[in-house]
Amino acid sequence: MRPALRNARTLTASVLVISVVLELALRSFGPVLPGYYQTGPLIEPDPDLGWRHVPSSVVWFRTRDFTSRAEVNAQGHLGPAVPVARTDALRVMVLGDSFAGATQLPSERSVAGLLPEHIGRAVEVINEGVSGYGTDQEILVLERDGPLLRPDVVVLLFTVSNDVFNNDPALQHPGLTYPKPHFDLGPAGELTLVPLPRNEPSPADRIRRWLAGSSLLWVIKTGVIDPLTGTQTDPGYHRRLLEVLEEPSGEWERAWQLTDRLVQRIAGTAEAIGALPLLVIVPDACQVHSRLCPEPFTPRAVPQARLRAVAERSGMRVVDLLPELRQAAAQGETLYFPSDLHWNEAGHAAAAAAIARSIPEALKRPSPDRP
Repeated sequence: MRPALRNARTLTASVLVISVVLELALRSFGPVLPGYYQTGPLIEPDPDLGWRHVPSSVVWFRTRDFTSRAEVNAQGHLGPAVPVARTDALRVMVLGDSFAGATQLPSERSVAGLLPEHIGRAVEVINEGVSGYGTDQEILVLERDGPLLRPDVVVLLFTVSNDVFNNDPALQHPGLTYPKPHFDLGPAGELTLVPLPRNEPSPADRIRRWLAGSSLLWVIKTGVIDPLTGTQTDPGYHRRLLEVLEEPSGEWERAWQLTDRLVQRIAGTAEAIGALPLLVIVPDACQVHSRLCPEPFTPRAVPQARLRAVAERSGMRVVDLLPELRQAAAQGETLYFPSDLHWNEAGHAAAAAAIARSIPEALKRPSPDRP
């Protein structure tokens, strides 16, 4: 055997052995390698919702701000699974995006995880939060799971940073991992669902999904390839999102019209299944910590005022977190991760306490579906 061929085979065998060892180490011990990355896919394509959590998966995230472990139960939710059959516990369904999903910290320290502690009685929380969801996808989740799981309270966490933006396909960021369904406005202002086309996955898609099972490949993708190609770096993205702080014009006005109808539909759907709808307004990090607000934007409360008006038209109770979080920040509390711009543990604790104080009506409402 030629020396060059022998050396190539030896190198290949060594690379394979090292890869297997690293794969087993990542699966067994989490993010043991240096750098910033995640160790697997948290989401997968869904024909109705665009994407969803991968059921029964465990993914580690290692970033500049935190190292965390996200565990998805067999139902596809973060946190404990909730049985379909009703019990005597108060049942709360939380809708939202990454502020509800909260992969930045253990699920028991998130808003959804802390609600039982703050409410002070037996509570079952169904955390439907998925990163990147808009109000449109949250409607589809509620209409699918609400009649089956029959919550007493539906909590809609509305993130002013990007939910209005995500509700309008003309504004929505084009670089989505998976396409999503959306709603359009009909001639009379009614909502019309534009579903995803029913396409079979291509051979390349099937290969990508198969490779997605490797933790080591995800470390390479998210820790090496994405930073080199600029996939995770878009300095103008936050600026575009913060146009929501201005009085709307042009496409933003249409986005707010869509949002108005979407929030009203969530309220109506919740009430139709016997649940109390609760709108929780999640402020942008720069509205709470003004140092995080890029020029030329000032941390005004334009979206909060518009959302309160939407809630008034739909009869929803509102929890506007901005005054409480600003007060905590004024006392020296840091409530958001500086780079990630999501709530840290203090932010989740403050939000959970405010939400829990705002649902006493649900504790008094009789539920005819209870055993």
